[in-house]
Amino acid sequence: MSGQASRLLGRWGEMLAADYLRKKGFQLLGAGWRCRFGELDLIAADREYLCFVEVKLRKSDSFARACEFVDSKKQERLRTTASVYLNQYPTE
Repeated sequence: MSGQASRLLGRWGEMLAADYLRKKGFQLLGAGWRCRFGELDLIAADREYLCFVEVKLRKSDSFARACEFVDSKKQERLRTTASVYLNQYPTE
């Protein structure tokens, strides 16, 4: 799959995830938010939580579940990126 096709497929997966979150009562605050440390695929909030969402699209989980592709290094990068977001957009 070409780089462009992969990006388009990824954006499609993010749109599906955003629709799912909206149906669950979340408001989408951002998508593809970037800083020098990384990217937050989706930022969503309901009345109680602010969520930073990493979207992983897979045809099936026969090889591995999507969550297994978010290793500890990626988790740390997401935490750092989320911290930068919270510094720029403080919330309670």
